[in-house]
Amino acid sequence: MKKNINFNNFKIIEPNILLHIPTGKVFNVSKVVKELIIRCQKNVSKVNKKFLKNKENTEIGKIINSLYKLEIEGKKISGNITKEELRLRGISLLVSQRCNFKCVYCYAGGGTYGYKYNLDMKFDIAKKGIEFLLKNRNRTLKILRINFFGGEPLLNFSLIKNIVKYCKNIERNLNIRFKFSLTTNGSIFNQEIINFLKNYDFFIEISLDGPPEIHNLYRKTNEGKNTYELVKNNIYLLCKEGLNNRISLRATFNLGKYDLSKIISHLRCFNVRRVYVDKIGPFPGINIKLTPINKTLFKNTIDKIFNKLKNKKHLEVTLKSLPDNWINLVKMIHFRYLKNQFCSAGKSYLAVSSTGNIYPCHRFVGQNEWRLGSVDGGKIDLSKLSAFYFLVNGNIVCNKCWAKYYCGGGCPYINWVRNNDPCKPDSENCVFYRYLLERLIQLYSLISDDLKKEWNKRRGPLIVK
Repeated sequence: MKKNINFNNFKIIEPNILLHIPTGKVFNVSKVVKELIIRCQKNVSKVNKKFLKNKENTEIGKIINSLYKLEIEGKKISGNITKEELRLRGISLLVSQRCNFKCVYCYAGGGTYGYKYNLDMKFDIAKKGIEFLLKNRNRTLKILRINFFGGEPLLNFSLIKNIVKYCKNIERNLNIRFKFSLTTNGSIFNQEIINFLKNYDFFIEISLDGPPEIHNLYRKTNEGKNTYELVKNNIYLLCKEGLNNRISLRATFNLGKYDLSKIISHLRCFNVRRVYVDKIGPFPGINIKLTPINKTLFKNTIDKIFNKLKNKKHLEVTLKSLPDNWINLVKMIHFRYLKNQFCSAGKSYLAVSSTGNIYPCHRFVGQNEWRLGSVDGGKIDLSKLSAFYFLVNGNIVCNKCWAKYYCGGGCPYINWVRNNDPCKPDSENCVFYRYLLERLIQLYSLISDDLKKEWNKRRGPLIVK
């Protein structure tokens, strides 16, 4: 063929969808074009000339020109990351490494992260953590983010109050603002806490794994008691106080074991700002793997969700029944938002343990090989962060994967647990992600032009979780 086209840059998604991997463009194509791409991918030099002449030659000519233009455009994904210095936009403060829950899949060892002493952060450590953020912040940003994490952070509510007060004093002297968020199991709320969260515009993420028969199986108190009713009542209490638009619910699910659509619809019933779902991942000591039966059940569950959606007349409305992290993927497809890395861990985001140790993110807390330094010294070992700067298009494992610019290589922590290497993706997660993404692209192809135009009008920052 005269045009220099790399046909391996295209992914055929049934029934007749074409994805150009480097640019993220999605097309509906005819059977003729689909057959041409498939033949060229097998061996471009053996594409029958009669096929090009006899089968709608005009259409073939047009599509070849279009594909060539895409190859010229070949969207370059920015990888401009400075290794020599941090450019932080936020940190997580593990204000308490104690927890009143004992969740079976907890990667943090019941919230302690393996720590035995000093499980509650002291104000002096928190203050140094804020000073570290200010010193290493991205100077182009006017907003810095602080997430209060645990354990269960509300077990140390007095410290949260003091940190927020301290940050507000800083705002008066510097031309920056702080935004606060809280990740909680949803068990500890009273009027004082609720008023405080309202007054300081907190975003609140609460873990709820679905209806009681599912949630109570995985999330119990330290004494072994069920927790669903307690968490549910507190969510209703927060919503009654007008905080529903600041609440996200997150469900951690066991792939293939429970009806995922039931979990999603249950969380949606609370009418909160966002709903996220994520599968149970591996963590040190417990390397959960899927059985072939569970993989099949998972695929069947995903198919059930999407078959129900695509057969609805008002797809724009039913699309909202999906989890927000899936909807976000659909918008990534629409806006062609491609990413060369999974997340900002180790680059613009770090975590500080209750004792002041610094880690690439909250999941790595307690893992000595990933301890970067301490807020006491204020310096960190940047050489340990080299693994967090790898770009997916330069990763040998990811390079031939059609979904690489949507997943960014996968969570470095899960990769490390599974393969002892943050840069080597978890193959099990790859299967899950590709299958989900394929269904979402099929769904996107059915969305009306009116909705796409509406998205273009009110385009805002994507919330990638």
